[in-house]
Amino acid sequence: MQMSTPKQQRSKTQPTTKARTTLRISVKLASMTPEERIGAEKDAREGAVIGLWQAGRLSTREAAAELGLGYYDYVDLLARKNIPVLQGELEEGEVQRLVQSIQASQP
Repeated sequence: MQMSTPKQQRSKTQPTTKARTTLRISVKLASMTPEERIGAEKDAREGAVIGLWQAGRLSTREAAAELGLGYYDYVDLLARKNIPVLQGELEEGEVQRLVQSIQASQP
């Protein structure tokens, strides 16, 4: 079974457009300290970007850039949140092949 990312899944079903769109989301919360507000804004931004990535609206690299992260830092963020990077089920032996591939590419 071939694995695909949300972006790859989207490309099979929806045409890709090059126009950029800015989304603005407003959420009213109870009053909080400046530190709490900064944390809430960060959490909301991460949640929105990850949600768009899971829906196939952003590639992994685009999502990472939106959060000011590198590709691998974004993948680490997903891992910390227990969000799978690959979608679908893995066939028997596929996990071992992926691990070997990652280990072979490490310096």
